[in-house]
Amino acid sequence: MISVELTGQSRATLRSLEKRFPKTMRAAFGAAAKRARKRLVKVMRQAGGVDGVRGMPPHHEISTYLRPGQKMGGVLADDRRIVMFKRSPDEQVIGWPDALAKWAEKFQEANTHAMTQGERGYLHWRGVRDIPAMYSRPDRDVINSFAENLAREWPDMVRAMFERYYSSRIRKYGVVK
Repeated sequence: MISVELTGQSRATLRSLEKRFPKTMRAAFGAAAKRARKRLVKVMRQAGGVDGVRGMPPHHEISTYLRPGQKMGGVLADDRRIVMFKRSPDEQVIGWPDALAKWAEKFQEANTHAMTQGERGYLHWRGVRDIPAMYSRPDRDVINSFAENLAREWPDMVRAMFERYYSSRIRKYGVVK
């Protein structure tokens, strides 16, 4: 899970706007979170290389053989699986719930080990003839790099959404709440 929290000067600025325009600020905060969630989906679907996240290394040849056509990120890239919720007035959480959060952690971890007898037997049963002696998955630092980039941009995202909602409500209603 990624948790973004307002701090320092950005918090003071956005707090003063929230006191004067509470409904508009709530809408802006939610819209910024929705935008961040969509960006995380994009990062996962494109296997990184966007929004400050380096490109992810490809699947191991065994993974490719066992799941032909599987896209990087799999279920973690499904936009219906990535959630967002407000934890406090200053904190927004974006990520995967419950068991998927553990999968997201494992997806990012490097893993190198000698193929066990059971793994070799399973692969042989699945039709793999050239079974490598070692399995190696490089690390995929998705969440940390995405979260660092998002933390830098978060106040500006909220401010931009506020300005958008503010000007829209002035045009529509002539007043902002």
